[in-house]
Amino acid sequence: MELCILIDNAVARPKVRSCWGLSIVGVHAGRQFIFDVGPSISILRHNASVMGIDLRKMSFVVISHWHADHSGALSEFVKEFCPGCPVYVPRLTWGSVVPEDYIEVREGRKIAPGVYTTGCVPPLEFCEQALVIMTEVGACVLTGCSHPGLLRILEAAREVCGENVYAIIGGFHGFGSSEAEREAFMRFIRENGTELVCPCHCSGGAIIRFLERRMPEVLVEGGVGRVIRIPR
Repeated sequence: MELCILIDNAVARPKVRSCWGLSIVGVHAGRQFIFDVGPSISILRHNASVMGIDLRKMSFVVISHWHADHSGALSEFVKEFCPGCPVYVPRLTWGSVVPEDYIEVREGRKIAPGVYTTGCVPPLEFCEQALVIMTEVGACVLTGCSHPGLLRILEAAREVCGENVYAIIGGFHGFGSSEAEREAFMRFIRENGTELVCPCHCSGGAIIRFLERRMPEVLVEGGVGRVIRIPR
């Protein structure tokens, strides 16, 4: 499986553009998908062009939550690149209703062979889902912002797929600011045999510094242009 960071706050290669947001394109079992689309269709389009990614080949789209830095480009993206492809979105907890041509997700479920959504992770006042992709070495979990809490999302991921978590990639929302959080995360990594952690977007410096100090072997730097390959 291959994952490419298409939108992030920092860059990992020349000529791409950064912005506050997140988008990850993956290829799993021959299917290309996109997790979150960031806030800007122009930046998404530019970075995909630089990285040689054909956005018209998407099998499905998954949106972690409705904040604009993750979903702002969604309607333009679907219209331009993948009209008619499945779009899995979390339920709205305020304002308008989910467009009828999108698939509203509430509970954890399989959405493609070897691919799951956690469904809305509690607390449900704010609905956020994560994407779980099965590989031969364990589950790969993609997180948007982890507003419900990173450990809650990881437990939901493990529950929906029934496997240990090999890789964690995405936004951690400042997780690891307290000693208790850091130690709980360390226990999770050890119990699961997690071998790859890539904090992106809103993760903040605390968790990165902690991993650099305590578990540098699992830490992978994020940034637009970063390509992560995991045994399928």
